[in-house]
Amino acid sequence: MSSIKLTLELACTSEEAARFAAVELFLAEVGEDAEAEPPAELDAIFGARSRETILGLAGHPQPLGITFRYGQDRGVMTLAAAGGTPNLAALPVLLLWLYPEKLPIAYSVHVTERPELAVWT
Repeated sequence: MSSIKLTLELACTSEEAARFAAVELFLAEVGEDAEAEPPAELDAIFGARSRETILGLAGHPQPLGITFRYGQDRGVMTLAAAGGTPNLAALPVLLLWLYPEKLPIAYSVHVTERPELAVWT
């Protein structure tokens, strides 16, 4: 089975990185408890119906398949594919909602068996 390699670095503050962390945590909680609610701070980003908006954007119940790490020393958040199956339909839309002030955001994706066929988005 093919796997997809994705790595994206985004210069941001720790507060901006916390936005992605809040979404990722909420999606993990929904995986364990279908009635889980997102934290209140996501209402400012996604609106009063943030739960429905986030689940719709993320393609729930499909897993997001993306992990992140924030390096405060460099001020960079790194997103990476988890398990070789990132939800590539959800990622650009979530980034648009979470970081509209950072547009345009570009990243490349390729199947590990054919790295020469990278696609830039």
